[in-house]
Amino acid sequence: KNMKLKAKQAEMKLIEERVRLKEEALQKSQAQLEEDGMRFDAFLQEIDAKVQTLDKELEEEERLIAEREVTIKCLQEQIREEKQKCKDLRRQVQIGRKYKNFLGELTPPEHAEANSKKREAEVKAIIQVEPCLNPDDIEIEEIMYFTRPEQLREIFNKEEESNLFSMQNLQENEDRLEHVRRIFEKSKTALESKVNHVGKTVGELRKKL
Repeated sequence: KNMKLKAKQAEMKLIEERVRLKEEALQKSQAQLEEDGMRFDAFLQEIDAKVQTLDKELEEEERLIAEREVTIKCLQEQIREEKQKCKDLRRQVQIGRKYKNFLGELTPPEHAEANSKKREAEVKAIIQVEPCLNPDDIEIEEIMYFTRPEQLREIFNKEEESNLFSMQNLQENEDRLEHVRRIFEKSKTALESKVNHVGKTVGELRKKL
């Protein structure tokens, strides 16, 4: 009986030792599991923080892109306006050159010659002070012959009178030419009639001979 009791006691101790070891192993596994869970939660929190940061950065980038698009549109509109202004200015310059050339043609030669001499004298004076300057690059303000709108009107009136006089002379010359043509036609008709009459007379005389 004592042997059996001792054997059972030894067996119980062995079972208890095994149970203790399993409990310790289970506790270690549970502690490891909890530690892994905490690490996973920390990892998820880190990922979530990174996602939030990326979302904010993306929103900021989208805002900057939208602002840049608005800025680009404004700049494109300004460029179009500036191009149109340049186009209008070129047109005005061309018109101004045409008017300048037109006024130059109407300017009396003596005034143009006086301007030319004035420019030469002023250019020479400037070159003496600044020898490095190119004479062609020096701009000298010309004295305009036309200073009043009435001057153009006066010239146009004179031109109109001259044209009217020329038209009258032309009409008179055409009338004279028509008169001369009529006289020529009458003279030609009379001459042809005389020639025919002389021809008939000559023929009759020949027959009599």
